[in-house]
Amino acid sequence: MKNEDLINLTKYASKAPSAHNSQPWKFKLEQNSITIFPDYERILPVADQDNRELFISLGCALENLIIAAGYFGYQTEIEMKMEDPFKESIRVKLSSANNKNYNQLFRNIEIRQSTRTKYNKALIPPADIEKLNEAGNQDQVLFLLLTAPVDIEPIIEITKRATVLQLKKEFIKELIKWIRFNRRTAKKTGDGLYSGTFGSPSVPKWLGKLILKLTLDPKREARKNVNLMKNSSGILIFIAKENNKEAWVNLGRSYQRVTLTATSLNIKHSHINPACQVIEARRELAEVLQLNPEEQPHLIIRIGYSAKRPYSFRRPLKEMLIN
Repeated sequence: MKNEDLINLTKYASKAPSAHNSQPWKFKLEQNSITIFPDYERILPVADQDNRELFISLGCALENLIIAAGYFGYQTEIEMKMEDPFKESIRVKLSSANNKNYNQLFRNIEIRQSTRTKYNKALIPPADIEKLNEAGNQDQVLFLLLTAPVDIEPIIEITKRATVLQLKKEFIKELIKWIRFNRRTAKKTGDGLYSGTFGSPSVPKWLGKLILKLTLDPKREARKNVNLMKNSSGILIFIAKENNKEAWVNLGRSYQRVTLTATSLNIKHSHINPACQVIEARRELAEVLQLNPEEQPHLIIRIGYSAKRPYSFRRPLKEMLIN
């Protein structure tokens, strides 16, 4: 297999979403395989205490890789090793194939984005809901798509309380670390939450940090999240049927496939995840959803319709490769 093909496939994998756009992955390229490793230097110890979202992000990168490989005519075989802490890996073996697949989803890898603006609450056509539900199918994952206000309201209330609980000093400090307050900084670092994706003006870093510290009020943020959810067309909840890293990776695959499908339907999406990140809120959410003890909700995503925002940046691929 040509090295340029391996590099090309890895570029598509690296376009996956991640919490705070932290891009917590490394790739090792071998003759007929690409191995994905977690990058523990890019963890979020406050927002993602047990690294669930890190492994979900690896699942997103894996799904991109599988889709891109199929598009370019390669068959894939996945080998996960998750037993040894800090030595976890996902190896994708590649071999030539005669047919291509996932063509439609492949075209959306580069244009998919987390659109953090307010949506217009338009109804999603039943045929599109069916496509999203079909895309969510994945081993070890339960996918829920809620559109009825009576079903969404309890999720909104839990999110409201969780937002207030989450926005404490240490969380805010970590969040500020990952915000890029102007395009120049965002492009230079190639990671983090670019302020332009929120519709915020570019300002110097020192000014942005000062403004955020003075204005980031938990109750106001809770009201903002309530407003965002109430103006969405639907709420997606991704639930791991088992509490382990492999299930988290599979959840990421499900999430990525759903969001790529949503992109093909011109449906925007964005995380709104305090109810899964705050442990006590996650327990309450599991009770409301009547889940089994081993089932855990890990992602809440709002969907709807709006204009595009500027795209987040990505680091150069060479920074993600290991020998």
